[in-house]
Amino acid sequence: MNRSPIYALLLATALPLAFTPLARAQSVGQVLGRALNQFLNPQNEAASEEELRSFSVFMRDHPEVARDLRERPERVNDRWYLDRHPELTDWLDRHTDAAGAFRNKPDEFMAEERHFQYYSQDFESHDNRRGEMAHFDWFLDSHPEIRSELMRQPELASRDFYLDHHPELREFLQRHPMVREQLRDNPQQFMDREARFAANRDNGRE
Repeated sequence: MNRSPIYALLLATALPLAFTPLARAQSVGQVLGRALNQFLNPQNEAASEEELRSFSVFMRDHPEVARDLRERPERVNDRWYLDRHPELTDWLDRHTDAAGAFRNKPDEFMAEERHFQYYSQDFESHDNRRGEMAHFDWFLDSHPEIRSELMRQPELASRDFYLDHHPELREFLQRHPMVREQLRDNPQQFMDREARFAANRDNGRE
């Protein structure tokens, strides 16, 4: 099996920490947690979306495994369980970046998979405006501090000093010029629309 760059980075960084005193256990957890963050970070947005879409299809086609993983996400690291579900092992082997994120943060990965489900219809709609708003809302869900600041001061999204301090937002806006232009031309109106979109999405989850 070919190991992904994220997997190699994870091992190289985490193994030395594994033998440090207990006082550094939190640092080990932080290092391991980066796998999910790297998988979902802005520059990997398109690849992460495609991987989550593939996983959603897998879950739909394997309802028993889907039920098991939603009940206990840590089964992804259970060799006994994997041996009895070679279809899951096969998916993990073919999606190494997603597998690394899943294995290191099972609960968070499954939460992100459920999260993705809320947006999938928006992402795949032929309405570009709706799709771009869904991508922005998904981004803000992963960056609550940016959401809070832009809700108070939407014009910050066009300020270089703010973008310098939040390069992940700059990268997102570079990949989504429609969002960038609307934030530039009508920042308050656009963020009001985003707030309504988020409220409607949350109501739909209930």
